[in-house]
Amino acid sequence: MAELKILNMDEIPETEVEWLWYPYIPYGKITIVHGDPGDGKTMMIL
Repeated sequence: MAELKILNMDEIPETEVEWLWYPYIPYGKITIVHGDPGDGKTMMIL
């Protein structure tokens, strides 16, 4: 089983964020698309 390790934020290196659509959709990060039905969320993702 994998062993968990606690890290302090000062131990994590800072990296520049690359943007697909600044400042809404970054490359390589989790993005949540939220909106009412019929707003075109699925079409945008496709």
